[in-house]
Amino acid sequence: MIPQQTLDELVALRNRVSDLEAELANLKGQQQDQLLNVHQNLGATVGQSRMLIAMAKGGIMSREQLMHFGIQNAEWGDIRLVDSMIKRIRQRLPWITIEAHYGIGSELTGDSLTRVHAAMNARPQ
Repeated sequence: MIPQQTLDELVALRNRVSDLEAELANLKGQQQDQLLNVHQNLGATVGQSRMLIAMAKGGIMSREQLMHFGIQNAEWGDIRLVDSMIKRIRQRLPWITIEAHYGIGSELTGDSLTRVHAAMNARPQ
């Protein structure tokens, strides 16, 4: 026979898992909305939009972090794919400033961070 306290803890744990699953589904929906907003508002490709959203967290991000957060199928590619993606962003969106920190990583700087945040939260034009 299972003690009542253990059963109560299991029920509470099951409820917490359900709440966390609902919260995760909501976050995924928000991420999709942000991705669509950046894609449409800035004119970036979906992959570039994903990278910009990852960089919009602020601060310097290493290649590994950008690979993990910014590129959907990170296990498919080389770490240098991040450099190629940043190069393409600079070509397509010259008003976006991505500063490289040798040996550390890259970051969105100045007005670029503000513009990406605004694009993430604005409705598509």
